Amino acid sequence: MKIILLANGLGTGGAEKQVAILANKLSEKGYDVSIFSLIKPGNGVRYLNENQKEKLISFDLIKSKTSYIYALLAIIKIMKESPDVLITFMVQSNVLGLIIERISNSINVITSVRTQYVETKWLSLIKILSNDKSAFVVNSVDSNQMLDKENVSGKKEVIPNFIGEFKPGDLSTKNNTSKNSFRWIALGTVRKPKAYDILANSMRGAPGKRIIDIYGDIFDEEWGPNQALNVESIRFKGYASNIHNLLSKADAFVLCSRWEGQPNALMEAALHALPIVTTNVGGVSSFLQNNISAIIIPPEDERALKDAILKVESMSDRERSQMGKRAKKAVLEYFDDKKTINKWEKVCFYFE
Repeated sequence: MKIILLANGLGTGGAEKQVAILANKLSEKGYDVSIFSLIKPGNGVRYLNENQKEKLISFDLIKSKTSYIYALLAIIKIMKESPDVLITFMVQSNVLGLIIERISNSINVITSVRTQYVETKWLSLIKILSNDKSAFVVNSVDSNQMLDKENVSGKKEVIPNFIGEFKPGDLSTKNNTSKNSFRWIALGTVRKPKAYDILANSMRGAPGKRIIDIYGDIFDEEWGPNQALNVESIRFKGYASNIHNLLSKADAFVLCSRWEGQPNALMEAALHALPIVTTNVGGVSSFLQNNISAIIIPPEDERALKDAILKVESMSDRERSQMGKRAKKAVLEYFDDKKTINKWEKVCFYFE
C-alpha cells in the first residue's frame, strides 16, 4: 500500500511530531510511506528515521499572492503520485486533502483533526467538502465532539497520540526542587492557543518565589513576551531539543492552553512523574483525574490558574511525588503505541 502523509510543515509542534512517528511506524510495517510538507520543514525532521527523511518532499508554500498556485501544484503532485491512501494533518492540508477526495476516484483520504478548535473559515470549507464517505481521525473525545457539534459529515475514529520512542536515561522521576525558587516548566510554541498571556496575568503579583521557564519557538510575541512584561518569574527560553533533560530538572509542569488536540507535552511531563496543573482541554480528563493525578482547571481562568499553581507549591514533597506518579501511571495505561498504530492500520483499510 502506498501512503502519503500531507502536513502543513514539520516544525516543533505536537501535531508535527505525530506525523513523523506515524510515518516511521507505518514504514516499519512495510508500507510505502512519503511525507509531503506544504512549507519548508523545520526541527521536526529530527523525529523521522533516515529512510523517511529521504522520502520527504517540500513545496515551500508561503503566505503570499502565489500561495494558491503552490497549493494547486501540491494537489497535482499528489494526484500524479496516485497513493492508495492520503492522510492529512493540520487544517490547510485537511482542506487540500478533501479537495483531492472530491476530484479523485482512486485516492482514499483520511482527514486527521488534531485540535478541538478550528477557525470558522476553515471549518466551513471542511463542512462543504466532506461527505458521508469521508473518513476523519481525531486524537481526543473533545475534537470528536466538536466535529459532531458542527455537523461535519463522515466516519470518525478517535485514535490517541503516540507516546514515541525514548532512549534509556531519557526519563527521570527525580525532580530537583530549588532551595530558593520553585521551578515550573511549560512546553509549547508561543501562540494564542497556548494562553501564556493568561499565565502572565495570573502570576502578576502572586506571592511566593518561583521560576516558570517556557520552552518553544516564539511565533507571536504578542501572546508571549509582550504579555509577560514586569512578571519576573516568567522566562521565555525559545526552542530547545533537550526536553527530557529540562523536564527532569523541573519541580512541576503547567499547561494553560485555551485549546489543544491532545497535548504531547503534558504526556511527556507525566512520564517524568511531575505534578501537573492543566486546563481541561484536549481530552486530558479522559486519562487524568482532578486533584488525584493532576489539578485540572477551566481554560482562560486566571484566578483558577493562580490558585492551582499556589496549591502545588504548598504541597509537601510527598504529596507532589504521589500526584506525579499517579499521572505517570495514568498515561502509561491510557497510551499504547502498538494499539495506536494498529488502529491507524485499520483506518487505512477502511475503504476496502
